[in-house]
Amino acid sequence: MNTFCSVIIPVFNGIQVLTKCLESLAAQTHTAFEVLIVNNDSRFPVSLSGFPETLRINLLHSDTNRFYAEAVNHAYSKSRGKLILVMNSDVVLDRDFLRILVRHFDRRFECFCAHGLMLGPNGRIDSIGVIPGYTLRPVDRKNACSHPEAGPSGAAFVLRKETCQKLIRCFGNLMDPEISFYYSDLSLAFRLKQLGIRSDFLPAAFGTHFRGASTPIQSSVWPFRYFHLTENYQKLLMRNRSIFLRKWFSWKRDFWRFPFVAAYSWALKTVHLLQRFHNRFWKIPPKSMIPQS
Repeated sequence: MNTFCSVIIPVFNGIQVLTKCLESLAAQTHTAFEVLIVNNDSRFPVSLSGFPETLRINLLHSDTNRFYAEAVNHAYSKSRGKLILVMNSDVVLDRDFLRILVRHFDRRFECFCAHGLMLGPNGRIDSIGVIPGYTLRPVDRKNACSHPEAGPSGAAFVLRKETCQKLIRCFGNLMDPEISFYYSDLSLAFRLKQLGIRSDFLPAAFGTHFRGASTPIQSSVWPFRYFHLTENYQKLLMRNRSIFLRKWFSWKRDFWRFPFVAAYSWALKTVHLLQRFHNRFWKIPPKSMIPQS
């Protein structure tokens, strides 16, 4: 039970949720771990002041936004643990999360990847893993029914060091840096499946996923301020999807999905064009004119 772990947390803004995340790590009953935080050129400075002093924190600064996948790869190269926990900065773990997962790996040597139960702030199930939807976009599973293409939830998952090394030997890196953030967990699921590795689901290990720590919201445009993604975010989303489809779409396996894939891709491009039209020709009211909720 003294297996040393490395906890990798990519961060882009979202400092308030990061503090809650680190507080949950400081309360873990399994204490043999280090924390590697990758500051992806956040607009707000990230420092170790105010964080729990009991944690072994290694803060890695980046002058540019490496995004999720490349930040994980960079932090992994600095890690020392036998088990690698990759988690989002907006996840708060139960105090026994690490202990349950470490015990599972210690007892089952044939386990190479595992993940726990993610709950939403309302206490309902947020995710028990990720699967490809009809449109080949990542979909969070809500039930424990088996699925041939299921992978670990990107919010928090654990890999053995040997699994990471195997991924690097086969693909050149742990996570695909070309698929910067969205689709990165589904890309990892496809990589693991290609290597014949499945992720064990442990419902006793759970956490709360608050979501949206680094998702840029167009909050200054009325009346779309709650659901409009920024134009740059939409571009990245479409780019990631295009790269993912180029690498993982298979006519033999996914022929039946093609109409859904094409329709969803078309819808993304349409929304992006409407957003550009909106930003260019609509007058954006000042913040004082935006109704407060």
